[in-house]
Amino acid sequence: MRGPQRRVFGVQAIRAYAVLFLLWVLSPIGFALAGPLPIRVFTDRLNVRQCPSLSCKRLTTVQQGQAFVAFEKKDHWYHIYLPDRRRGASGWIEAANKEEVFVVPVPTAHQIEVENLTALNVRSGPGTSFPPLALAWTGQRFVSIEHQPGRGCTQNWHRFALPSFPGGDGWSCSGIGGKSFLKTDLSPSAPVLVQQTASLPVQREPSLHLDTSQLVFTAIEGQGNPQAQFVTVTYTADMPLYFAADVPWLSLARVSEISQGEEVFDLQVSVETSGLPAGAYQTTLPLTLIGTSHQARLEVVLTVLPAIGGVSNPPVEGLMGEYVGQSAINADERIHFTRLDPTIDFDWGKASPRPDMDADYFSVLWEGKIQIDHDEPYTFHTITDDGIGLWIDKHLVIDHWGPGGASHNKTVQLETGLHDVRLVFFELEEDAFVSLYWSSPSTPYAVVPSDHLFPLSSDGTP
Repeated sequence: MRGPQRRVFGVQAIRAYAVLFLLWVLSPIGFALAGPLPIRVFTDRLNVRQCPSLSCKRLTTVQQGQAFVAFEKKDHWYHIYLPDRRRGASGWIEAANKEEVFVVPVPTAHQIEVENLTALNVRSGPGTSFPPLALAWTGQRFVSIEHQPGRGCTQNWHRFALPSFPGGDGWSCSGIGGKSFLKTDLSPSAPVLVQQTASLPVQREPSLHLDTSQLVFTAIEGQGNPQAQFVTVTYTADMPLYFAADVPWLSLARVSEISQGEEVFDLQVSVETSGLPAGAYQTTLPLTLIGTSHQARLEVVLTVLPAIGGVSNPPVEGLMGEYVGQSAINADERIHFTRLDPTIDFDWGKASPRPDMDADYFSVLWEGKIQIDHDEPYTFHTITDDGIGLWIDKHLVIDHWGPGGASHNKTVQLETGLHDVRLVFFELEEDAFVSLYWSSPSTPYAVVPSDHLFPLSSDGTP
């Protein structure tokens, strides 16, 4: 059943009717069109049928203004792709009869051309969340069917005809910021138009990988910058990779770039400590494939220790913790990062130390110095789930290297001053918590405070 009857008025509609009616009269048998024909529904609504006859099963209904790609004509019926159904699904719509026009061609003057990129992703929908189907190469021209805003593109997404391709159409971003990827101001007289997609290879899924997710720098105040470090970046895509330092003490440089089907390069990361007071600094650097949903994050941690003998700045407090575990997103990926923890007193429950780390099967190593204020016996207490190991001055004091929650304590005779401390914790499954307490004749039972814990500098001094 077609929608309400609509009379056609206007010069363009009369011309469209004349062309379609002529095709209807002169086309008693079906034939493939010379190229994809973008068409738009002209009547209020129109049934899509399984074959070119009013007696055929109705598949769906399309509405006035909707655009489709026709690839075959039989009598006064068009065979169209249905992009809103599964890819490759198709049906037949009646183009016109002796009284009325139901569909009209989309003006072929609306052409687009790929520019400013070697190749452009063609996706199944208007947004970076839709999978890539193929590549459109620079200089290729297409017939644009429609355009609209979408995710991952600051300009419009254009839908255009792709002949000989399942679905018959695809979407590409016309530009990011001030950079255009699709030229849309082509003159109507420009030579057409549609390139065969047989020359468009199906693109591999874009990917972005860093060989580490964190870099740790340690420097001494006023004694120069630590040595630069490198991260190997590997990505497969046809959109540019964007990254930028967002803090004044961090600088980045792209070096050792090669291209062998994928881009691989070393990212040089340097820190500038001149003028920075002693303290702990941290930033997370995002690397983004423009036009896609792929992003990687690099955490940069900088600890500036006070100069020996200096009195202008307080010492850095806490222990440096090295965390190792599995990614919460990709089970094959290993998460490894370091951070400065003021105290050892954590109850993660069924969560994890960081959102991108899996809540089970991770470990932490804390190392540094502990300040002892009195010559007397100190009792160290650990409360953990699961395993724990505590070393004082390289002597194993507490050893519970097994599953389950437990509380342990051990008394050690210590002298006033700084002593080495090393704490290793691992989590298996379910709840995760770890705390380090102490007590002595002069010290009440409490979590070891941050002002008695100090990280090691790069040369091993506190």
